[in-house]
Amino acid sequence: MQQQADGDKRGRRRVTGERGLDIVLGGSAILISVISLIVAIHQGQIMDKMAQADTWPYLDFVASNLDDTGHENVSLTILNSGVGPAKIESIELTYDGVPLRDGGDLLRRCCVPKGVVQYHAATVADRVLPPKEPLVLFAERPETMTPDQRAKLDAARASIQARICYCSALDKCWVRDTTHRKAEDIASCPIPKVAYGETSAGAPKL
Repeated sequence: MQQQADGDKRGRRRVTGERGLDIVLGGSAILISVISLIVAIHQGQIMDKMAQADTWPYLDFVASNLDDTGHENVSLTILNSGVGPAKIESIELTYDGVPLRDGGDLLRRCCVPKGVVQYHAATVADRVLPPKEPLVLFAERPETMTPDQRAKLDAARASIQARICYCSALDKCWVRDTTHRKAEDIASCPIPKVAYGETSAGAPKL
């Protein structure tokens, strides 16, 4: 009887030891699976960030009084300073806080209250702006303005603000507001109350 009891004890110890090893191995497998999942998620996040970085656009608004050749010419330009194309969804410009519909609207308010206003502009609707490329929203035609009108237009640059909503090729969107220092992430671009560039009377296309 004693021998049988000793045998039973040895058997129980042997089974308990194997069960403990099974638990350790099973726990290790689960731990390795969890770690692998975390690593895969982290790698996916890194790849996503790299893809966003490779397609990241950044729009600047420039109100200048000199053209590329150094001659005096007031212009309003959007420049894509990023590394990816920018799908421009909407552009809003204001002068003294009041929305502008086009360049003619600006000229009538600031400088040429009467008569025909003429200026240069590019088509802005549904534009995809490549990296390092400019988009001219407005450029004066000096030959159609008096020196006093041109001086008023130059002074008006300080009162013009822009709000531009645009998206990357991966449909990540931003709002660039010149009253803020940085572009703001946004889920989607809202429809503006007054979109700039919807009309273009008196504006030869660039």
